[in-house]
This record gives sequence, C-alpha cells and structure tokens, in this order.
Amino acid sequence: MYQRMVHWSKSCYIYSVIFLIKSKMLKVVAFMKQIADGLQMGGNFGTAHVYRSSLNAIIAYRGKGDFTFNEVTPEWLKGFEIHLRCRGCSWNTVSTYLRTFRAVYNRAVDSRMAPYVPHLFR
Repeated sequence: MYQRMVHWSKSCYIYSVIFLIKSKMLKVVAFMKQIADGLQMGGNFGTAHVYRSSLNAIIAYRGKGDFTFNEVTPEWLKGFEIHLRCRGCSWNTVSTYLRTFRAVYNRAVDSRMAPYVPHLFR
C-alpha cells in the first residue's frame, strides 16, 4: 500500500509539473512549491526545507503575488540580496537562498519555460 501511494504521489507530482510547463503559466512561486513538494515526496526532507525557506524569503521580498521568470533581472537579484542582508541574514544564508533560486531558474530554463539570460547570477 505504501509503495503504491508513493508511486501515485510521484506520478501526481510529475503530472503537476508537466501541467505547469504545458500551460505556459510557469510562475516562480508555484514552480518552487512544486519542486519542494517533489523533493519531500522523494524523501529529500532537508533539501525540501531549504527550498521552502528560500521560497519564503522570496515571498517576503516580492510580496504575495506570483511572478514570472521574465521579471527576474540582475537588479532584482541584487535587491533580493540587499533585502536579505537588511533582515539580518548571514552571508551563508544569502548564498544558500540565491544558489537555490539559481537551481530553480536553471530547471525552468531546461524546460524551456524561462528565457536564458547569460550571466544573470553574476
């Protein structure tokens, strides 16, 4: 029963990601939630926690509304970094959140749902 439930959960996650990609409504917050849920279902609890913490920091910076990857610019990333430092986050935390966001961005680019911007994270 448990194996069947895990299999169903993973296929449901894959279906959800494919639906998001095919619907061309790939939003940052929704996409990050899907990735974190998939990591959780796969047993990667620590990584899922890091993704959710990063997502919460992005929501605190951006506000409640979702946004697309087209809106992410080097200036946006610098503002996010400054926001984190002003909140008292250490450099290690800032680095972790930006590295996590870069991984999410790269997944979106690989799925051809986000434009590739050279040197976006420099």
